[in-house]
Amino acid sequence: MKILISLFILFISQSVSAEGLKSEAETKAMSDKIMQHFIKEDFKTGLDIAKKYWPLPEVEIEGLGVTIKTQ
Repeated sequence: MKILISLFILFISQSVSAEGLKSEAETKAMSDKIMQHFIKEDFKTGLDIAKKYWPLPEVEIEGLGVTIKTQ
């Protein structure tokens, strides 16, 4: 599961910078915020933060949430 979360954060941080965050520092801050929720196993909140910047349909991130819950 750690690998899945790490890949997710890497993907988000790469796509978020292209989606409108103003700086690398802002992207890192958002990624850190998501990770804090993941560490607490509050995946729904972490994924909700990411939805704003998710480059694919919302159903993709919801599917990721289901996958995380089942692991």
